[in-house]
Amino acid sequence: MKNVTINTAAAWAGTFRSYQDGDIFRESNIDLSAGDLADRLGYLKATVDAKPDLDDANVWTEPQTIDGSVWRGSPTCGPAGHRRALRVAERRRQQRRPDREHALGDSSSSHYPTDDTFVVPQLTGNRVYTFNTVPVGNAGRRIRIARRRTADAFTVTIASGTGTLAIISASNAGWVDIEQSSAGGDWRVVAWGGTVTSIDTTTP
Repeated sequence: MKNVTINTAAAWAGTFRSYQDGDIFRESNIDLSAGDLADRLGYLKATVDAKPDLDDANVWTEPQTIDGSVWRGSPTCGPAGHRRALRVAERRRQQRRPDREHALGDSSSSHYPTDDTFVVPQLTGNRVYTFNTVPVGNAGRRIRIARRRTADAFTVTIASGTGTLAIISASNAGWVDIEQSSAGGDWRVVAWGGTVTSIDTTTP
């Protein structure tokens, strides 16, 4: 018996040659049929080898849906990376931690929130940041105002159309989460941390 080479670079075809009435049963004809079958096996093996394997690192070059999370671009990831990324995404959903940051200016100002986190800069005086209401249909929208510096001896007042919501104390770091209420389309404090005073959690 002789060996027939399986060609893993073969192109796919939907047919292979076989005997029919009148064909001569000889080696050259057998080679044609065996060669076709070997090419099909080679194509299938190459296709399987190229598929992602959760036991190895994989390079994703097209959008992938993994456990409900859409991956885009071409990150290199293996099973540990998948699990870690999914845990991070779930933790963010549970904690509702902000993703997009906006740097506030060193002056009192009003804002229509378009980001998730508003970061207080280095201050040269007491500042009031007022957050205007967005449409009532956005009830439940939550944003965070964060002051990370402790060197500035000035207060940070967070306000809405109804007045002061909270004050981050001078020379202290702190953060305040505010959420648009379902009634009246205004903001209310729902969480805070650090050194924060004058907290208004009243529900309209």
